Parts: sequence; C-alpha cells; structure tokens
Amino acid sequence: MISQSFQPLEMIVAELLEQHPEAAPVFLKYRMNCLGCQMSPFETLGDALRIYHLPEQPFLQELHAALDMDHPPA
Repeated sequence: MISQSFQPLEMIVAELLEQHPEAAPVFLKYRMNCLGCQMSPFETLGDALRIYHLPEQPFLQELHAALDMDHPPA
C-alpha cells in the first residue's frame, strides 16, 4: 500500500515509474511518452501533465487505481 503522504504531482516521472512500474499503462493510455524519455528524470508528474495538456484529476484517479490505493484524490 502507498503512504497517505504520497504526492504524485511532485514526484519526478522517472522515479515514479521506477518505484511503481504498474503506473506505466496509465501513461500509455494517455499517450504520454514518458517511459524512456530523456526528460523524465528532470520533470515532475505535474510538469508532464501540463506539457501534455492533460487534466490532473482523471489522470490521478486512474493512477491511484493502478497503484491500488485506498484513498484516491478528491
């Protein structure tokens, strides 16, 4: 289980994917090329969502579901 202090928007994308490989399908579903991207070690998830012009809440809900978290964001 993931800690309640888990703040994915502030996490570096490469670290998020390394620590939680089960998140990869969510990135792929949204056609995000973060897997293997040269910038992923330098950008946060929040940065990536802005770059791809994606809304945070739907992505985060799917991310939390993929990570099997008990408390998805409101």
